[in-house]
Amino acid sequence: MRPVYQLGCYAYYEMNIDMIIEQYCENTDRPELNCDGKCYLAKTLKMQQAQSRMDSKEQAVSMLIEAFCPLYYQDVVSYDVTSYEVVIKRENKPYSYTLKIGFQDVIKPPPRVYNT
Repeated sequence: MRPVYQLGCYAYYEMNIDMIIEQYCENTDRPELNCDGKCYLAKTLKMQQAQSRMDSKEQAVSMLIEAFCPLYYQDVVSYDVTSYEVVIKRENKPYSYTLKIGFQDVIKPPPRVYNT
């Protein structure tokens, strides 16, 4: 975000240089400096850098808080299973039975390609 803001400051300075020289320039009494409102631009950029440092510190603190605070909390719920059934009988069909009922009628051979 910082480079975009700096670019905006430079663009505003370039587009409104005459107004900035008239209203904000501190060195109008010393024309030999050729300031042309650059003092205002430097002040604006310095103020923005100080603000971004403060914002970055606040952002770092908030990121630490978010990292160490749990996002989701739920009480542990225990379930008691009092009765359960065990299925012992299994019906195993022989392998040949699955081949008889299998997918033989679904699978068809690929079409033949004749080269001429």
